[in-house]
Amino acid sequence: MNKNKIKILIVEDSPEWIKFHINLLNQLFETDLIEIDFEMSARAGFNRVIKKSETCYDLIISDLEMEEIFGENYAGSWFVRNILKREECKNSKILIISGSHDIKEVAKGFNVDFIPKYALSNNPEIMSYKLEEIGFKFF
Repeated sequence: MNKNKIKILIVEDSPEWIKFHINLLNQLFETDLIEIDFEMSARAGFNRVIKKSETCYDLIISDLEMEEIFGENYAGSWFVRNILKREECKNSKILIISGSHDIKEVAKGFNVDFIPKYALSNNPEIMSYKLEEIGFKFF
């Protein structure tokens, strides 16, 4: 992780969930310690990562069910799969937050962490537990 600011990318198509994530992250971290970017589609999120080129985000939060141009595949799965292929993102922590019924299987297939949206909306503290579990400190 970056010793300066923690760089976070949120890829989510719901403006309400983007706001929820940003507010929650700002409560967990001191706001001068984090830098949050967001995109509202898998393709835009991937393009944002490519533009950073030499470095990647410390934390990437992605929904699964976004734009429908991916046929039977979730746009979020396409995004995570392609992020995992990028050498500069090998140290990025990826957290899938989705309402998808098979979130656990998808996350397990990629060997990344996940939080179901219903669980997070009912208990936002889950985010702090999960982030601590994957190596983030809040002080």
